[in-house]
Amino acid sequence: MSQDYSFDKAAVPYKALSSCLSVVILTLDEASNLPRCLDAIPNGIDTFLLDSGSTDRTIEIAIQYGAHISANEWQGFASQRNKALEICGIESEWVLFIDADEVFEKKFWVWAEQTLPHDPPYDVFFIDSRLVLDGELLRYAPAYPIYHARLVRHQPNVFVKGNVGHNETVRQDLRIDWLDIPYMHYWQSGNLLPWMHKHLNLAELDVTSVKQVEGFITKRSRWSRRFSASPTRAVGRFLYHYVWCSGYRDGAAGYKFACMYAWYEMSRWLLLIGR
Repeated sequence: MSQDYSFDKAAVPYKALSSCLSVVILTLDEASNLPRCLDAIPNGIDTFLLDSGSTDRTIEIAIQYGAHISANEWQGFASQRNKALEICGIESEWVLFIDADEVFEKKFWVWAEQTLPHDPPYDVFFIDSRLVLDGELLRYAPAYPIYHARLVRHQPNVFVKGNVGHNETVRQDLRIDWLDIPYMHYWQSGNLLPWMHKHLNLAELDVTSVKQVEGFITKRSRWSRRFSASPTRAVGRFLYHYVWCSGYRDGAAGYKFACMYAWYEMSRWLLLIGR
């Protein structure tokens, strides 16, 4: 998948938007992804980086692009996004969160220019995403739509921790809308070991987050966990992505995606029975 998302940095294409929107990027050693992400942000949009201790060229690259840099020890996605809203010095009414391996296409910026300056009656926009694996856009296997809270009205404590992996959601009292202009998530490329290490950690977190009441693990929680992690579930996860979602139509990338999540489910089961 090869597309040019970059903007002419000598121009300000969305003048109304530049007065009401800022971008926040959370980073930790994102030197390989960051230039593509920053190239796709139009000139005139203030960009803020909240870094968690990068040791590669992440900060140097961000400075070259004129981003505002802040630092905070990693606290999880929801807490880190809330911290960015608190400490980064953002003055705009709206904030767009873009992860370093994500790219928002020009269609989104056109919509934002036409919408946000007119104060839409919402506090949060959940935006659809598309996953890119080894440079191939996955059109079927991930079971779209996949929505994430990415565009929020600037206020404290918007985000709360979700119930799936590293996911986060937003406070229930906020006004929500759903935007079907997907952004590209360059989800995985090359060596699988970093992905496997990350998802082993997520599997361990899932297995150990058993509900406790007054210091005792409840039987219901323990048995529900055992039921939700099994070799059968691993096979089911593969069939779900590859057959039910038509992942086979994505070719080798779809097969790889289905195998990766079957491996994840098997890892959950092995970690559970080994406890």
